[in-house]
Amino acid sequence: MEDSHLLDSHSGLGLTAFYYALVLVVCAMLAANVISGQVDHALGYTHNDMGPLRLDASHLPLLWLYSVCAIAVCGIGALALLAVFGTPGLLVVTLVYIAMAVPTAGATTPIEALPGFYRFLAEFEPLRQITGGVRSILYYDAQGDAGLTRGWVMMAVGLVAAALFGFGVTGWYDRKGLHRIPAETKAEKSTVPA
Repeated sequence: MEDSHLLDSHSGLGLTAFYYALVLVVCAMLAANVISGQVDHALGYTHNDMGPLRLDASHLPLLWLYSVCAIAVCGIGALALLAVFGTPGLLVVTLVYIAMAVPTAGATTPIEALPGFYRFLAEFEPLRQITGGVRSILYYDAQGDAGLTRGWVMMAVGLVAAALFGFGVTGWYDRKGLHRIPAETKAEKSTVPA
């Protein structure tokens, strides 16, 4: 083994081992949580939430469609942030989709009880909009004025904003010559005959 040997083009610049190891650790943590919960249940310390949830979802196809769209829009938004900010984008994604979103979702604490800053964030934070749509589908017979219309509209706004932001900033990067491809890789591609 040599420290200075070149890696192939599919090595993630040497980070594939790290990311794969991270996935393994996350899978291990999730498995440990499931096993621990089941052991606690078997010993009688906790109740079991596993098994049929028997969720009262009279609009199951709509819930499925709404879920798929919410996942896609949030994923595209996260990809836009990662494309614009690079590695620090992981922190930005965590702040936008988790840290600032959970308090403003209106699910556990009423929006009116939050400080002004969080009430302002709640107007456009994705988790609140998604929660409102899901709440409408599950509890209010999928009525638009119960949060479903706002959920769909805000998802569309989020998709457009993510696309404009992501493509706009990365296009500007390209025009400025700020490419994310290492110089060696660009040189290799230009010498390969077509």
